[in-house]
Amino acid sequence: MHDTKLTRLTTALASRILSLTESNRELELGLARHEVVNRSLEIEGKKADLLLQESRHLRKHLQEMARQILTVKEEGRKKMSLRLQDEIVQTLEGIHLRLLVLSKEVTASDENFKKEIAITQKLVRQSAKVINGFARECGIEYEN
Repeated sequence: MHDTKLTRLTTALASRILSLTESNRELELGLARHEVVNRSLEIEGKKADLLLQESRHLRKHLQEMARQILTVKEEGRKKMSLRLQDEIVQTLEGIHLRLLVLSKEVTASDENFKKEIAITQKLVRQSAKVINGFARECGIEYEN
């Protein structure tokens, strides 16, 4: 009976040893898989950091490009405004000059006509002042 009990205990012990050996193998495989996953996560983390750095660099580059575009557009608007202002002022100056010539040619008997010319000259000067004032408000200095 003692042999049977010893055999059963030996069999049970052998079975437990096999079971523990199998559990150890599974645990080692699990640890190996865990290590692989950790390495993979570490690599992906480094990739994510690089992508974040690249994204920040691109954002700065885009901001700089946007600033340059806005600067170029603003300079273009200023040039166009100056050109338009110059054209209008030249036209008003031409009208003013023509009115001066007309006022010299009008005889003394045409007093009403002289008054109309004077009123028109005043309007031309006022228009030039308004245009220059508007240009100054826009931050554009114009010298005529």
